[in-house]
Amino acid sequence: MRPKRGSDVMVDALIAHGVKYLPGITGNTILDILDSMYDRPEIRYINIHHEQVGAGMANGYARVSGEVGTLITHVGPGVCQASIGIADAYRDSIPVVLITGNQDQDKLGRDQWHELDQLGLLRPITKWSTRIERVQDIPRVLRAAFQRARVGRPGPVHVDIPKDVSATKVEDPAALGPVGPRPVSTRVAPDPAATARVCEMLLQAKAPVLIAGGGVYWSGAGRELTEVAEILEVPVVTTNTARGVIPDDHPLCFGVIGQFGGTTGNNLVRRSDFVLAVGSKLSDVATLTWSLIPKGAPIVQVDLDTNELARQYPIELGLLADAKQFLAQLLEAAAKLKGRGPRSAEALLALPRIREAQAEKAAELDRFYGTDLDAIPIKPQRIPLEVSKAIRRDAIIAAGPGVHPQFTSKIPVYQPGCYVKSTGLGAMGVAFPQAMGAKLARPERQVLCLTGDGDFHMTAQDLETCVREGIAVVSVVYNDVGYGSLRAFQRRGYGGRYIGNDYNDVDFGKLAEVYGALGARVTDPKALGPVLRRFLDSGQPAVIDVMIDPAEEAPRFKEIKQFLGIPGDAGR
Repeated sequence: MRPKRGSDVMVDALIAHGVKYLPGITGNTILDILDSMYDRPEIRYINIHHEQVGAGMANGYARVSGEVGTLITHVGPGVCQASIGIADAYRDSIPVVLITGNQDQDKLGRDQWHELDQLGLLRPITKWSTRIERVQDIPRVLRAAFQRARVGRPGPVHVDIPKDVSATKVEDPAALGPVGPRPVSTRVAPDPAATARVCEMLLQAKAPVLIAGGGVYWSGAGRELTEVAEILEVPVVTTNTARGVIPDDHPLCFGVIGQFGGTTGNNLVRRSDFVLAVGSKLSDVATLTWSLIPKGAPIVQVDLDTNELARQYPIELGLLADAKQFLAQLLEAAAKLKGRGPRSAEALLALPRIREAQAEKAAELDRFYGTDLDAIPIKPQRIPLEVSKAIRRDAIIAAGPGVHPQFTSKIPVYQPGCYVKSTGLGAMGVAFPQAMGAKLARPERQVLCLTGDGDFHMTAQDLETCVREGIAVVSVVYNDVGYGSLRAFQRRGYGGRYIGNDYNDVDFGKLAEVYGALGARVTDPKALGPVLRRFLDSGQPAVIDVMIDPAEEAPRFKEIKQFLGIPGDAGR
């Protein structure tokens, strides 16, 4: 047996922390670590074609599993190429641990080949960026890295390991101490008196609304949220990262708010006289550039991150607390004050405010689908219609950027962790990798990537990875042969002076077949459903290239004009 090296300690620690997959691109600075994985079936190295894909996979894995996602990169260019996915994780509070290889320490700082300040590059977009300088520090640093990624507001952490540390022989591995995690309680409970005050404020309000953010998802507080809403008869809206914490078909659920949400949910916030925001940053995306919450409406904000309390809006009361702990306390207070348990669906739908909002929600959906769904070229509305019919209740959707989320968002979501989207950063080229990571996290579920052709172009090369590794993601491409959202902006705001939006048509169905996946181009709307169901049932990676009408704009264009900052006559 060969002597144990620092790389062996690293792999032992990763396995101890529950890492099952480590995507990356092979380079000489990480060869020792890969060699240490060679005969370790507990952890699987996935060779990819671009580090942005690896970061997206780690991101999607974390979003869906609720665990920490991981990836590894070679020095220099590899780190740069992963940075978009890391920044996306930072903006959306996703726990990811990035491991970067580096040159020997005695060569650092001499402008050697590939060298750059990796720690300095990643510090602004990570919770912590550090370097392991001695082999004995590997267990301690990795314990801290995984803990920091999870605790408080989740986020990415960066660990840099020079090649000489990976290659160092370990004479007495037992002297390094335990490589695995130690349980740490992260459930910060609020002041019970403050929670009781919030309950009273909710009961006194005539038009309250509860905004559930990503903190509700990460704390696993969906049940508490739903029961609180039912007892207090409060409508619930969510941010994108919280979709599914209350099912979309629940009487009190009115969907996502903000840029990627719906008019009904936005109107509930606009008409509210009291807002309870739990685990939400109240960002510009969620509040249409801070225009949704009416002036004078009291706001109570509950968050684990002290930096987020009162950061965007003046608040009546701020509670530093874990969402699950707060909602559990609020549930107890509500049950005492109301003297009853959760209401039935029938009772909730009989409430005048809820009945009116549900009618508005239904009318909004009717307007959305109120077009010629059999038209050619295919109306983009046909895609969410067929997907909604074809998928199971626990299917996972990864949505791309641009104009298409306005359509994809109409697909109902019923469980937590079933909707994945780059929201804060709005990054292109991450939806397909996120779907790949989601499929690794939940291989038994249907996983679909719905995105535009411009976005899919950026990472389509890793269809080969899906085929090789058996990652059965079904991608549905809204293909309008160009950057559709920018084309619409130039049409409305710049007098139709189009530039920089068009490129040659690529048949993504044929491209998928070249890579060994299933593929089809769909031009007839009636063919979409059968192809989609066949590909979903195949258990293979697949791409459906849907040729959509490039003139069909998002139905909420006027509503989101202010957020998008479109000049000219864009509101007309």
